[in-house]
Amino acid sequence: MGGITNDEVERLRAGVDIGDYVTREAEIKILKIDKEKNISRLEITIHEGKNRQVRKMCEAIR
Repeated sequence: MGGITNDEVERLRAGVDIGDYVTREAEIKILKIDKEKNISRLEITIHEGKNRQVRKMCEAIR
């Protein structure tokens, strides 16, 4: 996913359009951001289980 911004985290929390579906609000906890390696580690709690939902959510905010 790379480095994540506060705006992107807020978009995930609010719910995002992943094509044919708008996700419900999610709980996001930033575990680690490594700017040198350009990676972020998040804990994402979702309240529904659509096919590949977390992957699609992350792609939708980029």
